[in-house]
Amino acid sequence: MISIKDILKKDEYEHISQFTKEDKKWINDRIKIRKDGEPGIECIKRGKNNDGDYFKLTPEEIIRQYYTYILTTNYGYKIDQISFEEPVIFAGKQTINDKRIDIAVFDENHKHIRMIIEVKRPGIDDYKKSWDGESTTPFQQMQTYCNQKHPCVGVLVNGNKAPEFYDSPDYETQIVLDKFPRSDEDIDAWKENRRFTLKQLIQCDRLKTETLKDIILSVEQRFGANDSSDKAFEEIFKLIFIKLYDEVLSSQDADEIAIVTTKYKIPFKDIDDSGFRVMQFRVKETESLDDIYRNMSDLFSEAKNKWPGVFAPEDVLDMHAETIKSCVKELQNVKLFNSNLEVVDDAFEHLVNKNQKSDMGQFFTPRYVIDMCVKMLNPKPKEKMIDTAAGSCGFPMHTIFHVWKQINPQAINLFTTRARKPEELAYVQNNVFGIDYSEKSVRVGRMLNIIAGDGHTNVIYLNTLDFYNWKKNFLDDDKWQSKYHEGFVKLAQLSADPIANSDRKKYKAFNFDILMANPPFAGALDNTEQISQYDLGHKGGICSAKLQNAVDRDILFIERNLNFLKPGGRMAVVLPQGTFNNSSAQYIREYILKQCRLLAVVGLHGNTFKNGKSGTGTKTSVLFVQKWTDENCGFPNICPKPELNQKGELDYSVFFATMQEPSKDSSGDKIYVTETYVNWNTYKYITERHYFRKSDKQEVTEAEYNAGKASEYIIKDVSITEVEEHKNSSGSTDFIKDLFIEEYGELDTHKKWILKNATFVLKNKKKDAECYEESLNIEDYLQLSEFDKKHYKEVATIGENTKGVISQAEYEALDKSVQKFYLVAEEVFERTERVKDTHGHIFVKHDLFNHDPDLANPNPNNIYSQDGIAEAFIEFAKREGLSFFQ
Repeated sequence: MISIKDILKKDEYEHISQFTKEDKKWINDRIKIRKDGEPGIECIKRGKNNDGDYFKLTPEEIIRQYYTYILTTNYGYKIDQISFEEPVIFAGKQTINDKRIDIAVFDENHKHIRMIIEVKRPGIDDYKKSWDGESTTPFQQMQTYCNQKHPCVGVLVNGNKAPEFYDSPDYETQIVLDKFPRSDEDIDAWKENRRFTLKQLIQCDRLKTETLKDIILSVEQRFGANDSSDKAFEEIFKLIFIKLYDEVLSSQDADEIAIVTTKYKIPFKDIDDSGFRVMQFRVKETESLDDIYRNMSDLFSEAKNKWPGVFAPEDVLDMHAETIKSCVKELQNVKLFNSNLEVVDDAFEHLVNKNQKSDMGQFFTPRYVIDMCVKMLNPKPKEKMIDTAAGSCGFPMHTIFHVWKQINPQAINLFTTRARKPEELAYVQNNVFGIDYSEKSVRVGRMLNIIAGDGHTNVIYLNTLDFYNWKKNFLDDDKWQSKYHEGFVKLAQLSADPIANSDRKKYKAFNFDILMANPPFAGALDNTEQISQYDLGHKGGICSAKLQNAVDRDILFIERNLNFLKPGGRMAVVLPQGTFNNSSAQYIREYILKQCRLLAVVGLHGNTFKNGKSGTGTKTSVLFVQKWTDENCGFPNICPKPELNQKGELDYSVFFATMQEPSKDSSGDKIYVTETYVNWNTYKYITERHYFRKSDKQEVTEAEYNAGKASEYIIKDVSITEVEEHKNSSGSTDFIKDLFIEEYGELDTHKKWILKNATFVLKNKKKDAECYEESLNIEDYLQLSEFDKKHYKEVATIGENTKGVISQAEYEALDKSVQKFYLVAEEVFERTERVKDTHGHIFVKHDLFNHDPDLANPNPNNIYSQDGIAEAFIEFAKREGLSFFQ
C-alpha cells in the first residue's frame, strides 16, 4: 500500500513535525492509484479531476491537503470558504496556470480573502532562498500574490516548520504565532491577543537563517536613522543586555521545553505554552512610543539590579523612543541563548572593534583558536585561570564551558539559560579571571561572565602591564571600586606575596594555574617607568643591563604573563612569528626556556586574525609552556627539569604543528564548512486535449464531444510537464556531488534535450495549399528556409513526447534558430550549503580540533569534522606523562 512515506524524501518524512499520527493516517487513507499507475489522492476540496481520475500526489499536494484538513477540522472553516488554484491577475491579464494561489481562505460571505497560503514541500525550509531553479523565493511568491489580492494575512507552510504569518499591508512583518485564526475569530483580535512566549521565539529565531552580525548591522542602520551614531555602541549594547535578561526570565520555560522534548518525547509543536511567561522584549504596532520607552526602561532597570557591574545604577536608555521601537523590532525575533558563543561574539566583535582594538594591535581571537588552546591546556575544576588581555572574555568563557563539562557531563554547556549547579557557579565566581585595558571590551566580557556566574564576575578593567600604578590609576577611583572591587579582592588574594608592604611587590606575581591570552602585538612602549618594571625591558633580558629605549608590548606581556603563573602553571599565548624566528628575539626565547618547559608551538594561518580592513596579515603562532618546578618551589613538583644530556643541554620532546586550513579568506571573512549537493531530474512532456461544455463550463469526455455539436463545446490543449526526481540509495533526492560523479559520471553528461512534440500547419490553407504541404512534423519544418517557415503556425501534438534525446554538446552544435525548439529532457541542479553540526550551528572550516565528534561524515572527499592539532597534542601529552593529562 502506498503512503506519504513513499512520496516524500526520507529526511522530509522524518521531519514533518506538524503532522500527528492521525494526520498521516487521514492522508494515507485517501491515497489511490491513478489511471497511469502513479499515486493520486481524492482531494478534500475537489474530489476527482475533470477526467474522473485522482489528482496526482506530489509532496506539495500532501502539504496542501493536510492544511486544508486542519483548517476545516480544527479551525471551523467550511470547505466552500477554501479555494485551490485561485487565479492571480497581473496588469489586467489573467496569468497562465502556474501562477495561481495554492490556498485562498475566504470569509463566510466569500467577499474577502482572509488568508493566502503558499505551500511548499518539507525540504524547502528557507523561505527567503530560491529553490529548484526558481527565479523568486517562496517568500517573494507569497508576497506577490498577497499584494495583488490583499488578504488579511499571508502564510507560508511546509509541514515541517510552524506556519509563518505575515501582516498586511506590505506582508513584510512576521506575526509570530503557531496557530491559525479560527473562522469566527476577528483577525485583528487574533493578532493583538497573541501570547508571545519562548516557544514562539524558538520557532521564529532569525539565527536559523541569518547571522547575528548582519542583524546588528541592520540595528545600527536603524539607530543611525533616528539618533547620533556616536552613541550606537553604548545604546545597542544596552538593548542586547535587556534582550539577554528577558530570555533569562524565561529560563524555567526553557527547562520545561528541554524536559518534555527529550524525556517525554513530546513534539515541539505540541508543547502547551499556555502557562509560559510572556516575553517582554517586544513591541506592538498599537503601542504608543511612550509605552514602548517605559517598558524597555523598566526591563533595563531590572537587568541592572540582577547583574550589577555592567552599567552604572544611574544609566538610562539615552535614545529616542522611535529608535528604541525600530531597533527592538529588529532584535525581538533573535534568540541569543542556546547560540554558541561564536555567533554572539561575531556581533560583539563588530560593535566593540570599529578599529578600536585593532588600532592598539589587539584582535579578537577566533573561537576555534580559543577552543584549541583550552583543549590543549585542559583546565580542571580546582584550578585558577586568568586572561591578561581578556577582550570579550573568549578564553575565560570557553574555560568555563570546558570545566562545566567535567563538573556536569550530561549538561549541554553552550550559552544557555539553564539553571547551574552550585559547583558550576562557584567555579565561575572564584576561579576565572580576566583583565583588559579597553573598558568597552571589559563590559562585554563582564556581561557574558556575569550571566554565566549568576551576577558575579572577576573581569576587571586594569592596565595589565602598569601594575606599579594600579592603586593610583584604578583602586583610588570610587567609580572603579563600585564596579570592580569584588573581583579585585579575589585577584589580590591570589598574589604570590599577599602581605607585601608595597603594592609593587604585591601585584607583581600571582599564583594562577593557567593563563591564556592574545595580548597586543603591535606598537612599542617607550614609557621608562613601565619598561623598568621588567627584565625584558633591559638589554638582553638582564635586569642589571641598560634599559631599552622602547619595547614591543607583546614582549613585556610574555614576562608579565609568566609572573602571573605559579610553579607548574601553564600558559597559552598568541605571539607574532618573529618572536619564534628572529635572531634579535633570541634573548626572549632564552628567557622563556629558563623558566618553562616548552610544551608546544602551533603555527596559525596568516588569515586567522584578518578582519576586513582592520585585520592583520601578520603570521602568528601559539606558544604553550609550563613553568618548571622543583622540590623547594612550595608547590607540587609536577614539572621538574629533566637531567642534562651529555652536551649539558636540556633534552625533551616538544610538540610542533602548523594550521593548514586558512579558516578565513583574504578579506577576513570566515570560511564555513560546506557541502555541494545536486538534484537530478528528468522530464516527461505530455499534451492533453480537454473538452468543455459552453453552457456550464464543465469538462466532458471525448466521446460526449464527438456525439454532440462542436459549436457547443470549447477545446483546450493543456501541456503538462512531469518531473521525475531521482533518488539516492537512502531515498533522498539530494545527492552529494562528489559521490554522484563517482557513481553517475560528470554533471554535464546529464544535461540532455528533447525536440518539442509539435506539428506545423499552414496559416492560410486557401492561399498556400497548392505550394506547400498542409501539415509538417517538426523535423520537416526545421528543414525549411526562414521564408517558407513564415507560412506555418505551430500546433500542439496530442500525447506524450517520445522523441530521442540529445546531449548538451549536440545541442550546442545546433543553430540558435533550432535550439529554441528544444526542451530540457534531463538536468542536474547544483547547490552548496553550509554544513550544520549536531547542535544545528554552522561552523568554520579549520584543522585545529574536532569540532563535533558526533557529526557524520558521509563524503570521504570532504570530511566535515575530524581530529586535528589539539587531539594530536593530547596524545603527545599522555605519552610524555604531562601533569595535566594524567
